[in-house]
Amino acid sequence: MVTTEPKPAEAPVASPEADTPIRPVGPLVLKLPPEWRLTDDAFHRIGLLNETLDLERNTEGDLIIAPPPVGRSPRAGGYIHIEVGIWAKSGGGQVGESSQGFRLGAPSAELEPENEEVELRAPDVSWMSQEQFDALTEFELEDGYPSVAPSFVVEVISSSQTPASQRRKMDMWMSYGVRLGWLIDPKRELVWIYRTGQNEPEFLERPDSLSGEDVMPGFTLDCSPIWS
Repeated sequence: MVTTEPKPAEAPVASPEADTPIRPVGPLVLKLPPEWRLTDDAFHRIGLLNETLDLERNTEGDLIIAPPPVGRSPRAGGYIHIEVGIWAKSGGGQVGESSQGFRLGAPSAELEPENEEVELRAPDVSWMSQEQFDALTEFELEDGYPSVAPSFVVEVISSSQTPASQRRKMDMWMSYGVRLGWLIDPKRELVWIYRTGQNEPEFLERPDSLSGEDVMPGFTLDCSPIWS
């Protein structure tokens, strides 16, 4: 009787549409009992106690917990944040990184503190126009989250995230009025460009540069440091 050893299964081929993270860690969506209202103040205090985690809140009041980014993601996000900041010195506006949260879906908490159907979200990089920044209240500047969607956002896919989950997050940003968004996958060297009024994002493979277009006139990002 002849027996043969079973052949090992071949590893699946990665694709831009794959919903499998390289390191399947998060994000984790923690559902809370209805009586445990996750107010802006409670959310802020939880964040102070867990500074190594990226925390967000969705419209259902769930706490979204993401692990610290790994791999090329934090380097790419830091590089883009610096480049946008350099441009903003002449282009105006306010640049934010992953700790800059936005209150989406309702007026300022100063006006509606009990509103529950509000998201608290933070992109890896953001830019508010000077007009948006000038319209913020003193409360939003000093004690709260800006109740506005930034004009421009960047999300960088970490090795612990899935492209599909981050595309859903980009769809969320655009639904709240973001004008231009970049979803960047440094590992696979891919970019999705989201624009206002565009049904599907533009997909690029290893672009040399990205433009701020009419949202951020004159801004061009050299992508070579992201891929290296």
